[in-house]
Amino acid sequence: MSLEIEKKEYEGGLCLELSGSLDALNTVAFDREFSSIGENVPEIQLNFEKVNYISSAGLRSILIGKKLAS
Repeated sequence: MSLEIEKKEYEGGLCLELSGSLDALNTVAFDREFSSIGENVPEIQLNFEKVNYISSAGLRSILIGKKLAS
């Protein structure tokens, strides 16, 4: 299954709404989207409500993104 990422801006930040699977095949797309967020975004939220699977590679990408955003 693929991963779809929708960016939604709100007052004070940005929300990435994810749907599908965050696995080894889709981490490149997630990493690319996450790294494209500008440094001037004060808050980033990730919505996993529609994600049906996260692999260890997906968890790694999330943690790397967190580290880069800090």
